Amino acid sequence: LIYFGAPSTQGKIEDAKNCCKMSLEMMGIASDFNINMRVGIHSGECMVGDYGSDQRMEYTVIGSAVNIASRLESNSESGRILISEPTQHLIHNDFECIENEFLVLKGIKKRVRTFWLEI
Repeated sequence: LIYFGAPSTQGKIEDAKNCCKMSLEMMGIASDFNINMRVGIHSGECMVGDYGSDQRMEYTVIGSAVNIASRLESNSESGRILISEPTQHLIHNDFECIENEFLVLKGIKKRVRTFWLEI
């Protein structure tokens, strides 16, 4: 799990673009080493901070946006980057996306419109 925008942000659009750029770079490196990798990206609000107990504390993110990103990764394909509609809206001027389908994601009430980020 990698998240953008915390503890500092460059704004929603730049954070989304930076996430997509990094994912494309990672995908290229993985391919060079014959590593199968799939990526899911979702943009949304989440809770960020130190969570845990006295025995184990971790700075992390939680919330439905995190769950959607995780489910997108699970539904992606090897060598591909699956993104949600909110992410596509933020990056569409800088990246080519191909519409995929609405997905029913475990634990998410509404169907999620998805796109493939062109590699």
